[in-house]
Formats: sequence, structure tokens, C-alpha cells
Amino acid sequence: NYHITFAAPPVIAAQDRFGASCLDLNGIAEVVDGIIPMGYTQNPPSAGWTTNLEPMGGGGQAAWTTTRDLQTMVRDYLAAMGGHKEKLLVGVSLKFGGFEWRCRTDQPRSSTLDKGVWRSLPECEAKAREHGARWDDAQQSPWYCYPDRAPFVQGWFGDARAWRAKLSWVRQQGLGGIGIWVLDGTDVPREMWRLLREYAASNTTNSLSAAPDQ
Repeated sequence: NYHITFAAPPVIAAQDRFGASCLDLNGIAEVVDGIIPMGYTQNPPSAGWTTNLEPMGGGGQAAWTTTRDLQTMVRDYLAAMGGHKEKLLVGVSLKFGGFEWRCRTDQPRSSTLDKGVWRSLPECEAKAREHGARWDDAQQSPWYCYPDRAPFVQGWFGDARAWRAKLSWVRQQGLGGIGIWVLDGTDVPREMWRLLREYAASNTTNSLSAAPDQ
């Protein structure tokens, strides 16, 4: 009676060695209850451009990888899995807040000039109020920007609005559900738990997998 899921790399292209040629995702999907692409690691702060860590779309692309966003990840995984939509669980994070970088321009996906600094959700919201809150429709993410000697600083982060958009999109796709990392609960705003309960209540036939902190 175990529920077996397989945690997989966050970013693949279905046709390359990180997709169907390296991992037989179609074969794996046949013998497990779910596959969880680890979407919470698809845009590390060292990616090289300003972005949300888990963008819905428009996540940017390096020469050595496919576009790094949830929509592309789901598309590529469904192709590599041969369908099996009911077994695809989108890996998401409950760590809210984001990174702030010194960067070259005031535009999204600007080249970064440092490794970035982690900011908590209250810190990000305070910076957004101070410098003007912005919203990126493609990434479904809040962000802020202000001039500095760099010559700019940008911060991208996750909040309740971004979390709600993510859950709503997954539900609309008719996927198997979501996989959450990590469920420690200590730093998660209460609003996020409320939205998660709403998602679970509206997806009684879908899966919700959670990984404890390792």
C-alpha cells in the first residue's frame, strides 16, 4: 500500500540526454505512482539572470539548457513520459521570499553581476513598497527594481498571489497534483497553508506528495 513517487531533475528537453535518452521516464512512469520534477530548483540564484526561482513562464534560457519555467517543464516531461498526465506531480516549494541581485538593466532577465542575496518575504514586500511593486505576467511573479551604482538592483520573490496562480494553473492542466518540498512549516506564512487547503479540497482525486526536510 505504499505510494511511490520518483523525484526527477527540474529541467529537461524531451529529446536530449537529460530527458528520454538518459532517464526512461516513460518506463519509470509505468511502475511508480507519480513523477515529481523538482521545479523548486529550476532557477538557482546563480543562473545568471534576474528571475523568480519558480517562474510560471518566461523563465529564460541558457545556451546549455531548455527554458527554465514550470510551463516548459510540464510540456517536456509529458513528452518524455509519453503522456501519463495523471502521474505528473509538479514539484513546488513552500519557501517564500526570493533573491535580490545587482544587475545591468531594469528589465526582467537582466544579466546579474553577483551571486544574489536571499531576502525573506517580509523583506521583499518592504522593498517592493519602498521602490514600487511590479508584477510580471509571464512569470506570474512579483518583483521590484531600483537604481544603484551597479547600476540596478532587482528582487524577485514568491508570495500568496504567485502561489495561488501556480496552484490554479496546475489544477487547470488536469495533472496528477503537486509535490511539496519541504514541509517543515516553521517559516511558511499562514496564508500559504490556507491556499494549500483550498487546493487539496478542490482536487480530491489528485495527489499531494510532501517531502520532509532532510
